[in-house]
Amino acid sequence: MTVLPSPQSLGLSIPEWESLARLWSVPAYRGRQIFDAIHRRGVRSVRDIHEIPRDLRERLDREMPIALPAIVKSAASRDGSVKYGLKLEDGALIEAVYMPGDPGGATGLRIGSTSGGSGPRNLSHGPSFRIGDTARSF
Repeated sequence: MTVLPSPQSLGLSIPEWESLARLWSVPAYRGRQIFDAIHRRGVRSVRDIHEIPRDLRERLDREMPIALPAIVKSAASRDGSVKYGLKLEDGALIEAVYMPGDPGGATGLRIGSTSGGSGPRNLSHGPSFRIGDTARSF
């Protein structure tokens, strides 16, 4: 039995992208190219992943478009931080907090979830955020 990866393109790991590529009868390295475009180059539209064939871009655009979570609520603090309530494509609610800091300091995207996995990951992109399954406090 083949386990299908999540239909949410931003949530797939490299092995999941490789698995999807094989499932779609394209070489596994295409999955790595897609992951790199999204997570290393910051592409936010499948149409901008020019290293993959047009027919694969069209299929990805139809079946797994790159979609950021919808901001359903936000609350700004006096210290400049902003708490966001985000709704994912599957309806799950998460909370993210933007915490401004020293522009010369460390920046990163720290993602954590109470629903399992290996714990927080630091993706080191852009301003500091902490995202977790804590929507209950919003």
